[in-house]
Amino acid sequence: CHSSGNPAAPPVVLVHGFFSDGRAWHQPLAALTALGISRHWLALDLPGHGHCRGLRPPAEQQAWPWLWHLLDEVVKDLGQPPIIISYSFGARVAAAWALAHCSGQNRPQLAGMVLESAHCGLPAPEAAQRRLADQHLAARLENATIDASVAHWQAQPLFASQAHLPVERAADLAAHQRLRREQSPVGLGFALRNLGTGTMPDLQTCPPRADLPSLVLAGDLDPKFVAMLPIWAMLLPQAQLAPLPGVGHHICLENPQLWAQTVAPFLDQCSRG
Repeated sequence: CHSSGNPAAPPVVLVHGFFSDGRAWHQPLAALTALGISRHWLALDLPGHGHCRGLRPPAEQQAWPWLWHLLDEVVKDLGQPPIIISYSFGARVAAAWALAHCSGQNRPQLAGMVLESAHCGLPAPEAAQRRLADQHLAARLENATIDASVAHWQAQPLFASQAHLPVERAADLAAHQRLRREQSPVGLGFALRNLGTGTMPDLQTCPPRADLPSLVLAGDLDPKFVAMLPIWAMLLPQAQLAPLPGVGHHICLENPQLWAQTVAPFLDQCSRG
């Protein structure tokens, strides 16, 4: 994991999106710091990504319970419940861990959770179709050059709003593309096959978590994820829902200042208990 900030401050665990790693949080954290937010930041690399590109579960263990156990160990090592800040793939991981892993008092103890562009999972027939699509995409990623894979990934309609970013965002967008080119095609293939949207639990079937303060973000240029906000309101009754103007799927990349202005009050609220 990538550690920064004030080690004596409350811990915040950051969970990145697909085709990226923990370094992607540099600019969003700079925006929070500019607002006077001081925390102990711990940015994870998820399996298949960054320093964890070769991390795999034991042969007899399924990927999701294995990953949840790894997250349990992170919290255990911290010695206190952290806040989780997560984006896209990372938000699916965080939400599934918080809602589907264990039950009752054994659920992960968190001080708060931020979900940015989070999918809540699919019912069985749709999940099977998605798994098949992800298997095809995994094979494509594994067999193409990394430059071709980055271009193909970026060309998705999901990221269309990034084509219209102001010129001052160009350097950060270019840095993010360089980060993508440093990822492992084999690692990405593993993550898609084993931790893709079609493999995750359908969180709509999970009991709600009324004990967990949450902030759920979606960009208003990303209508698919805006439409999921009412589902998160049911799953997380304490959730603050924040559809944000003028941004798409990757809010903290497209407008880190807007993202930070939305997240900072929530962090302060969680710290006050």
